[in-house]
Amino acid sequence: SSDHGQTPQARAGVYVADTPDGFTRKGILGALRERRAFGATVAASVRLSAGAEPMGREVVTDGAPAIDCGVSAPADIAQCDLVRDGRFVYSVRSKAREAAFQYRDLDLKPGQSSYYYLRARIGTNDFAWSSPLWVRRNP
Repeated sequence: SSDHGQTPQARAGVYVADTPDGFTRKGILGALRERRAFGATVAASVRLSAGAEPMGREVVTDGAPAIDCGVSAPADIAQCDLVRDGRFVYSVRSKAREAAFQYRDLDLKPGQSSYYYLRARIGTNDFAWSSPLWVRRNP
């Protein structure tokens, strides 16, 4: 979709389940309902998960959550930022077209919950964002 006027290369994407519904209308609508979506101003893809749970999910964990992040882009990725509750908590600088890292949130205390999303700056003027992932730590 390029309806925002910035660039004709803007993208919105979803991760569909590996099932018979997969890449069908039903599978795509299911992925949208489950919030497994990302957006970018270039042809990039963004991955965010906690364990086996992908972005868009509400995750319950017994310990400090490990958030897995990844970006693939057609140009060098300048920086990836993990955002927790509206604040940057971790950043990785990159000069490659692929970036991946894991962040263990030792600040999320038992009984607390937070949301996380990934933002990547690609080149000098392009960005990509993941859907949020909601995490609650058991007391």
